[in-house]
Amino acid sequence: MNHDSVYEVTSLEQMKALSNKLRVQILNQFDEEPRTSKQLADLLGLPASKVHYHVRELHRTGLLVLVETREKGGVIEKYYLPVAKQIRVALQESDAFDNEERTIRYEMGRAFVDEYLTAYQRSIQLVEQLREAGKPTEGIGPVTSMGLLYLTDEQQQEVRQELKDLLHTWEQRYSQQEKTDQTRAWRAFLSLFPELL
Repeated sequence: MNHDSVYEVTSLEQMKALSNKLRVQILNQFDEEPRTSKQLADLLGLPASKVHYHVRELHRTGLLVLVETREKGGVIEKYYLPVAKQIRVALQESDAFDNEERTIRYEMGRAFVDEYLTAYQRSIQLVEQLREAGKPTEGIGPVTSMGLLYLTDEQQQEVRQELKDLLHTWEQRYSQQEKTDQTRAWRAFLSLFPELL
């Protein structure tokens, strides 16, 4: 298990596990330290029983790994970490999806976009709170660029590859960097999809 690596999700079972927004939120609660279901529930402000169920599903599908157990007051605490530092969904392009797979891919995409949007809005709110407190906010807010491109199939493949390469380059460059007072976690959500078919 290498927590500095990138893990690519390709199985339908793992995609199904990630089609739930709460499970995506759970995976986003980890930094370098393992956490219990109870700790995750506290971070998310949710009942422990609800979070425990979803942690169990993430563990069952191999997306969370049990790294330690501790006995505390007669209770066994289970500590988990994600299977890798970066979990990337590697959707294979095919026209041969059956209805179940198509539905799972749709739900998984929606869960990722919803979680990203929630985190994006939270980031805007945090920057506004810093601004209201008179603290500097230059360069720490979210950056968004959107555009409409008219591309041939070949150009679209080239843009797609450049986006993958860009993220991969920066992940490789800074994946070993330690979390310090000078570093901050930044999310990247790169997407390219046809507007009209």
